[in-house]
Amino acid sequence: MTAGLPRTALLLLVTGFAGCGGSDPAAPETTPEPLPPEEPGLPTGPAAGVTVSFNHDVLPLFEQIGCTNSGCHGRPAIKADLDMSSPEIAWRTMVDVVAQGEPQNTVVIPGDAQNSYLVIKLEDRQSFGLRMPWQRDPMTTEQIAIVRAWIDEGAWFN
Repeated sequence: MTAGLPRTALLLLVTGFAGCGGSDPAAPETTPEPLPPEEPGLPTGPAAGVTVSFNHDVLPLFEQIGCTNSGCHGRPAIKADLDMSSPEIAWRTMVDVVAQGEPQNTVVIPGDAQNSYLVIKLEDRQSFGLRMPWQRDPMTTEQIAIVRAWIDEGAWFN
């Protein structure tokens, strides 16, 4: 008797394998249906080394300056396809997404804040268009540093 394996489990295991050897020639051939594609989960990032949280540090900044909810990037008015109506939707419409009307720019490039269009717009470094947030006070240097740190750390959904 195998140590740690109950007799019933061993019997089920052995009898289960006995039926796997061949197929019944009289049985009709069937093709298993493909599994539906799973929507990929949100990358939550490594536990160690990440100091800035999207949900606790970054998104609240956008809420404070009025970008979410009834602002330009909340429902019902969603500008530039950037929807900040919920944390998951906000992350999915920012990270690795091409900027609307700016096919050469990606809103957030994980690990590269300097070239992320979000930071370019916050710092007013775009070649045309408006600084964000539009018609509001600009983010402070400290607030932009938080957004930059989140992006440079990998832009995790955490």
